[in-house]
Amino acid sequence: AQSGLVVMVPPALWSVAEKTLKQDTLSGGETNVLRDAAELIVNPHLSDATKWYIFKTDTFIRPFIFQVRDPVKLLQVGVKEGEDTDYARFMRKSMFFGVEARYNVGYGL
Repeated sequence: AQSGLVVMVPPALWSVAEKTLKQDTLSGGETNVLRDAAELIVNPHLSDATKWYIFKTDTFIRPFIFQVRDPVKLLQVGVKEGEDTDYARFMRKSMFFGVEARYNVGYGL
């Protein structure tokens, strides 16, 4: 289908899905706005006769959502103002650094 939509159904729902996606008019005489909106695939491995599955196959969908809660920060540990010069601390190798950040990851579509 041009829309990139694929409808996957079990064999028990094939005729309903076929009518939904292929007929010009519905039983009440209304125009079928879903006509040719998606490609129909019948999957014999689907066991639940009440569920339809629809996939968007022509675009990139992100399976995970990445969130930055706190951006990366550079931290200095054990360095006090007025103690020594930066040069003296560096030469004694008494400067310690660390990195702190917080992230969150969740499921997308």
